Amino acid sequence: MLAATDDFGMLLIGAGLSPEDLPRGEEVTVQEASQLRLLLSLVGNSLRGFGPNVTADYLLAEVVTKGEAVSRTTLGERLRRFQALAVLRPDGYIVAAMTGKPLECVGPVGVQNGALRAGDYRMGAFYASEGQGYREDTSIPRLPARAFFLEAAGDEAP
Repeated sequence: MLAATDDFGMLLIGAGLSPEDLPRGEEVTVQEASQLRLLLSLVGNSLRGFGPNVTADYLLAEVVTKGEAVSRTTLGERLRRFQALAVLRPDGYIVAAMTGKPLECVGPVGVQNGALRAGDYRMGAFYASEGQGYREDTSIPRLPARAFFLEAAGDEAP
């Protein structure tokens, strides 16, 4: 099973999903993306899986926000944007977005200016390596805030 898994499927496994949870079709529907995001929120964020979890959630939130199915090939292409990027983990480490490999400890995370931060770094942002540090990668568009509210597909707010 794993030998036939594409890069997107491997990202989902790295984020904490089991192979049985992976979508089986040639595309990921909006409903499947919503379901996968819920599953990702349930598996928790192990320190090792944090980077892949954030990256997978972002890609799935894009599908949900745009409201249309996306082919696995397209998801694989979109995934390439994250290969050289990093995210801030809750323990203050900058880690590779795709693998979760720790790259550098930047200090304790706390609430600063209404966001979770460690120094100049904010949780939820993607970072590119730059010289001796990291800069926020603005080529990754910020998704609307509504993209981060998890609802089961078909559920409507009262």
